[in-house]
Amino acid sequence: MNKQEFSNLAAVMKAYYPQDWFIPDKVSMTAWFTALCDLDYDTAKKAVQIHVQTSPFAPNVADIRKRAVEIICPVQSDWSDGWGQVRKAISRYGMWDFDGAMASFDPYTAEAVKRIGWEDICTTENIETTRAQFRQVYELVSKRKKEQMCLSENLRQQIGELKMLKGEEQ
Repeated sequence: MNKQEFSNLAAVMKAYYPQDWFIPDKVSMTAWFTALCDLDYDTAKKAVQIHVQTSPFAPNVADIRKRAVEIICPVQSDWSDGWGQVRKAISRYGMWDFDGAMASFDPYTAEAVKRIGWEDICTTENIETTRAQFRQVYELVSKRKKEQMCLSENLRQQIGELKMLKGEEQ
């Protein structure tokens, strides 16, 4: 999104939320633009439209970014869908075809299975406990991924570089 598009978007937000404290000056406009400029204008516009139609409160940057992520990557499944994929893969691939099973999973399910362990899932004697563990891990993975997707690409890159530097130092 360029500055002119953002200016139009800010004007729309100010029309819906005319409070004096909402994007009151050029510094605020610059800060908001910097935080949202990586978004596609049409996506940002839809995110604002959704927000104004569902919330009586003025948005903050996080609100707009979260709505944009919901537009770009709608929720595909929840943990119970993932658990269904696991149960089907156990029947279809068994414990020995790890690669085949992993290829059948959505990304969140695959990450949860990796963290718990495919062999442990397949050989468990207490399926209810394993199911509960899967739910916890799946929801954690899903939450972290969604939070990461709300960050701008530039910020994700900077965080990645910091992690690499920290890893090199240790």
